[in-house]
Amino acid sequence: MKTQPGTGSKTKRVFIGGLKTTTTSDTLLEYFSQFGHVEFVDLPEDKGSQRRRGFGYVAFDDYDPVDKVTSKLLLVDVVYELYNADMFTDSRECSLFR
Repeated sequence: MKTQPGTGSKTKRVFIGGLKTTTTSDTLLEYFSQFGHVEFVDLPEDKGSQRRRGFGYVAFDDYDPVDKVTSKLLLVDVVYELYNADMFTDSRECSLFR
């Protein structure tokens, strides 16, 4: 995938790992909307048990929000805020990638 002009991102989506199974799409949508327009939130479920698998994806309509979310200084704040909002299972297991 090619990097878009004027940005560092190659994708419009971020991966969020270590989420609690009780974390909802609405909660993530509300939080990540501060960085840009969110097209969708995907929280995969186990096919057998129908339980969430503890990770998800947030897709934006542009590349810039991904750069904002994953910038080094802001990344610490994002992980901290999500952990404090009780969305992560454990602070050592949370992850966020583009």
